[in-house]
Amino acid sequence: MLTDPGLVRYLSQGAETLPFSQLLGSFRAGQGIVRAQDLLLRNPKMSLIGEGAVDLAKSYVSIDMHAVSRNADGKAADTKIKPFRIEGPISDFSTTARP
Repeated sequence: MLTDPGLVRYLSQGAETLPFSQLLGSFRAGQGIVRAQDLLLRNPKMSLIGEGAVDLAKSYVSIDMHAVSRNADGKAADTKIKPFRIEGPISDFSTTARP
C-alpha cells in the first residue's frame, strides 16, 4: 500500500492511501544500487509501469513511472495521470510530472 501523502494524492486525486495488489519486476543489484527496468504496481483500477534505481548506500531513489487505467471490464482506459518521476532521499522523495 502506498502511503506517501504527495504521491498518493497525485495518483488517487485525494485519497488517504492507494492499495496495490502486486509489485512485480526484475531487479538487478550491484554496488549498493538496485535497478529495475520493468516495474509494475497493480490494483484493480490502475497499473503503474516504470523503471529506475534505488541507491541503498545513499538512501536515494530515482524512478520514472506512468499509469495505465482500467475501466470496469478490466481493459486499458485513458488516464489523466501524466508520467512522473519519483526522486530524492528515500525518507523525503518528491514526485514531479514529466513531459
